[in-house]
Amino acid sequence: MLNQDIDNHDIHLFCIANLLKRKDATSIAQFLNTNLRNKTKEQWVDIIKLIKSEWEEFNILLRQAFFRSQIEWIICSETDLWIDQSMFGGLHEEMGKAKKTLTRSSESINSIFNNSLDKLINKKNISDEEILRQLIPRETFYYKKKKEEEISDLEEWFIEESSKYDKIPIDVNWVLKGGHEMYVLLGNVWEWKSTFLASIAKEIQDNNDFLPLFYSSKDHSSITDARELIWIIEADIKIIETTIPTKKIIIIFDGIDELNIEIRIAIVAYLSKKDSGHSNISWTKVILWSRKSWFEEYGTHEYQTIWFKWLNNATRNEFLKSRLLNLWVEEGKLKEKINEIDNALNWLNLDEELKNTPLVLFLFCKLASEENLSDICNRAQLYEKICYSILSDHQGEKAWLKIWFDDRDFPGIMNTLSFCAYRKFTNKSISEDEIRNFLKEEYSHVSNQKKQTTLIDSLINQIFLLYKINNGEYAFILKSFEEYFLARHLASIQNWNEEIFKVRDEKAWETKWDEWRNFKPVVLFYWEILANSWKEEDLKKLEELLGEKWLLDSDDIFGEGFFMGLEILFNISNWAKDGNIHRLIDEYLTIIDY
Repeated sequence: MLNQDIDNHDIHLFCIANLLKRKDATSIAQFLNTNLRNKTKEQWVDIIKLIKSEWEEFNILLRQAFFRSQIEWIICSETDLWIDQSMFGGLHEEMGKAKKTLTRSSESINSIFNNSLDKLINKKNISDEEILRQLIPRETFYYKKKKEEEISDLEEWFIEESSKYDKIPIDVNWVLKGGHEMYVLLGNVWEWKSTFLASIAKEIQDNNDFLPLFYSSKDHSSITDARELIWIIEADIKIIETTIPTKKIIIIFDGIDELNIEIRIAIVAYLSKKDSGHSNISWTKVILWSRKSWFEEYGTHEYQTIWFKWLNNATRNEFLKSRLLNLWVEEGKLKEKINEIDNALNWLNLDEELKNTPLVLFLFCKLASEENLSDICNRAQLYEKICYSILSDHQGEKAWLKIWFDDRDFPGIMNTLSFCAYRKFTNKSISEDEIRNFLKEEYSHVSNQKKQTTLIDSLINQIFLLYKINNGEYAFILKSFEEYFLARHLASIQNWNEEIFKVRDEKAWETKWDEWRNFKPVVLFYWEILANSWKEEDLKKLEELLGEKWLLDSDDIFGEGFFMGLEILFNISNWAKDGNIHRLIDEYLTIIDY
């Protein structure tokens, strides 16, 4: 009767009293975990006093009732509860810690939406329901291995690994109730994995049985010891289990592959329960995301991988229409603009699966709305154009600062972002003081101190692609922008080919192979930036890099990088002013034939 939908306080008290006599704490705990927002302060005091009468045996229920009343913003005093001040102070302190943990988690979730490039979800005064409604619908699946007899019935001479698995559709409820303790969302760059993970967290927040604790690698980028991060997670779990014991905790970790490799290995071991030295994580379910390169594609006994399905045409076109309309494209021109986007994507030098990702579609909507889709052949050109577009938009929003965006500011902003990306690459922090010091050197030729300060203030206020994180440092809004600007910085240095070889040789062996794979997107951007240049010295650098003996060996460790190099060579062959690029193409083709 207590847990039925009966909104009568006297019946609630009668049932609680009888359940206490029967020692049935479970039913009372379930009741305290339901929607009790209509309870008044006096009614909460009635419930807490009733449970207090059985304090010796049901102290956990008393704590739960007190904490639940605090969550509902019903403030009770020690006099109301008939408990002494020290006990009340202890309960109040624990509740403060729990609220702080939940607030930090919510802020991490909201920061993903608040820093989104997509204006339909990047709104301060938008409800959670509206955010979830505006998100592009994503279907997910996991790989389930077929029975051995089904695999043996396959008639192929060589059975691809993927043929041994069925793709099983799943949703959030399946993950919450599934048998695995850890789930890993894997995906390509530009899938908006963080946004999807944040939307899962928002859905779970409305669930009576579960409570999400959301962590972002960006918020913990300054941590140098995995034990510090593990201690933070352990302390959060402990305080929530103490104050809200009926909720099952879901740890959600955004961007696990962006942590330093040593910290990442330790955190994954901890989250997957390999590290048995910590107890609070033991019964906690975990969801995290990573790019493809760091986890087994088909999962292991320790974790289940989750994948995005390709967008179907109906979902894709609906997404394009909604974003174009939001970018002030007239409804009568939607079909024309979508055709322009499709034609531009056909010219883009990208894998087909990457052309159908939400971020790429959104970026092309933005450029199409500005009549700016021409001459985009690769990712580097796409990012150069979109950066100018985004920074221009942001400057318009900052008009009240009386700082005007000027074409002459653009190189300064781009160079600053490149500097920030390189600092991240060398494991150094990005603070406003460091950015200011860099700009002072960049603009040391401006002798008037007041003008120099005004210029630096202007540039800092225009760097929208960075945002401040918890510790006052800056982070890039998207990992791919960080990779692009790192490549841009490297391309501006005279002899950085040697440095790439050095990084490769340090990271491309044994256990560090995954680190090199994570660095390869930067190398691809680097190649494309050099290829996009009309300068002969940049083509020479590219020729040097792609023609390096190690890359052309038949036991090439680059793997797919070899073919990335070949693709770039074909794309730039018409630009080359001498025959060396064509000679390199012949060498690549010779190796393939061999």
